Amino acid sequence: MRHSDMINCFSLPENSIAFDAGGYLGDWTYEFLKKNPSATVYIFEPVISFYDNIKNRYKEQSNVKVFNFGLSDKDRDVNISIEGDCSSIYSDTASHDIKLMGIENFIENNNIKRVDLFKINIEGEEYRLMEKIVESENMKIFKNFLIQYHRFNEIDNHVARRDAIINKMKVYYKNRFNNEFVWEGWGVNNY
Repeated sequence: MRHSDMINCFSLPENSIAFDAGGYLGDWTYEFLKKNPSATVYIFEPVISFYDNIKNRYKEQSNVKVFNFGLSDKDRDVNISIEGDCSSIYSDTASHDIKLMGIENFIENNNIKRVDLFKINIEGEEYRLMEKIVESENMKIFKNFLIQYHRFNEIDNHVARRDAIINKMKVYYKNRFNNEFVWEGWGVNNY
């Protein structure tokens, strides 16, 4: 499923706000803005070389805000492998320092009140991030999710963890599509 097809699965308001966690080259944001040109996109990319490229790509667009850290359950410094779109902290070759920021800290520090679409492709860290979101009252600010869950040997109980996240999401969200461990979309009920 292409980025543009996935984006079309969501009914988004004009002047949407989107989070792009795992920006890599900024291609998802590009596709999103083609469909939603008046949107504001927050891109999170912890790998400095990818961040620099994204920052340069969108330097003329004030509606794109790029951050040189990843999102997670809490603030911490970790190591990451640099392997293109498979760069991960869950790798035997993780040796480059990066920063992760807790999702609640980011929301509070930036006075975020609504996120219409939250795209998450963060190579294994989605479990910690989503576990924090589904336990938090802040979850209600997120209207739609586009999530790629990963299967890494270094992630304990990834199937059970995904299932637990989904069971909690079902309280507020409806599954829009599900290509298990590829991409899945969730939208808040009645949005």
